[in-house]
Amino acid sequence: MDIDDFFKKLEEAYGNPKSKCAALLKICLLVQGKLSVSVYAAEFRPVAAELDWNEAALVHQFMVGLRQDIQYLMLSLPNPATLVDTINAAIKCDIRIQSCKSPVNPFLALSSAPTPIPMDIGSVFMPSSLLPSCYCACFCLLQADSTAEAT
Repeated sequence: MDIDDFFKKLEEAYGNPKSKCAALLKICLLVQGKLSVSVYAAEFRPVAAELDWNEAALVHQFMVGLRQDIQYLMLSLPNPATLVDTINAAIKCDIRIQSCKSPVNPFLALSSAPTPIPMDIGSVFMPSSLLPSCYCACFCLLQADSTAEAT
């Protein structure tokens, strides 16, 4: 048996220590950035599989890599117990945030409605200053314009 065979047997028995070190470095540097949560999770899972971390450590590291807006929205949810639950909750939050950022907002359709004629029975008028605006946390709130109140 030569030295190469010895190292092959050693690697078969204990694994490659360099690959574990590379996986550790990769998972610590992995962040969502501009990716969707689904793509981030797809990159996270294979690296996580190379490590012998427990579920809590994987959940923590996944959360650390998420964008801040997703992290904030996830604060309003119950703590997920597993990595799969965490990924599913983060995907739902990402979809919710993306839907708020989309240019099609059903509340903005109110602004294109014709202005009602005064004394029209059954007409509804909503000033543009009271139209809902969507925030990154995806809660549609009515925001009164301070200039409209002054006039």
